[in-house]
Amino acid sequence: MEKYSEYASTYRWQQQELAVFHLIPPSQTPDKIVILEGNTSEYRVALQTAGELNHLQSRISDIKDIDLPEYLVGSGNGSKIDVEERVKEDVVLSYLFQTVTIDDTVYLVPDLEKIAHQLVDLNS
Repeated sequence: MEKYSEYASTYRWQQQELAVFHLIPPSQTPDKIVILEGNTSEYRVALQTAGELNHLQSRISDIKDIDLPEYLVGSGNGSKIDVEERVKEDVVLSYLFQTVTIDDTVYLVPDLEKIAHQLVDLNS
């Protein structure tokens, strides 16, 4: 993780130009970039975000993919997390997030493998 407060589309790291994926809307000021190693250096990406990061250590066997729980689907009135557009296969954002459970807690997390593939395809 590196401090970085400018909204960026690419980031130079270890003599490689990385594609940047934003985990925050353009209206929010970023304050950090997190570099993620991929299966190869071609799939190395940078994530730009803001705020405090929480760290959780778990085994892959502790993480279970699940369908998006009904209480997380937005109703459009702002009373729930509005992610309805993010779960449709014909919308690009639909495959950038995945819902998982860890220790019976539901998380909506970036689908890092799909993000990396999309960014590499866009930059090719």
